[in-house]
Amino acid sequence: MYYLIFFFIGIANACHPGKLGQFTYCRKSCQCDHGEGDCDNNNECKGDLQCVHNQGQCFGFDPKIDVCALPTCHKGCPGSPTYCNDSCQCLNGEGNCSSNTHCQEGVCVLHIGTFFGFAPNVNVCLNHSILSQLPTQTPSASPTVSSVPSFAPSAQPSTSPTSSPTLYLTTLQPSTSPTYRPTFSPTNINLGYPTTLRPCKLGNCCKLDPYK
Repeated sequence: MYYLIFFFIGIANACHPGKLGQFTYCRKSCQCDHGEGDCDNNNECKGDLQCVHNQGQCFGFDPKIDVCALPTCHKGCPGSPTYCNDSCQCLNGEGNCSSNTHCQEGVCVLHIGTFFGFAPNVNVCLNHSILSQLPTQTPSASPTVSSVPSFAPSAQPSTSPTSSPTLYLTTLQPSTSPTYRPTFSPTNINLGYPTTLRPCKLGNCCKLDPYK
């Protein structure tokens, strides 16, 4: 059965001379599908596809390769600085945007390209339903006091001995009780992805930042 599948695939591609991406791959008598090239004009593409010039890098080819693709107002490849703009807005998960007005819906979120297959510094349009599913972290209003003493010696030894000495010898007379020292700022746990969403203002981008 597998041999028959490969046989019919071979027949389907038999009209294409050379390999995918070569200059003679698409012809009027053997039109190319979406993402295929090289083409010279729209007649070498199937259906409503257009021959987009010098966009090979968007489809894994040499930048000079012309590729059959759906008509679009976007300039450049997805993730490029000019892909989203006011006159050609991006959909959910597309980038690069630099303003909320570059998105058809939702907001432009800064520096989350990694989660959508782009470079880390790429800004991506996200609709509100996706934003509501993102984990967020709200810092506590007051510092957390730990009930467990530290295993490392403190910078200022206590003046009273402890009932059980620390693991590291710090004083000749251990203190009688552990020191409860709260942290000066809430602990920020890095989950490996942005967790804190800054409020969005009209025309501005949101920023997810676990360190702010």
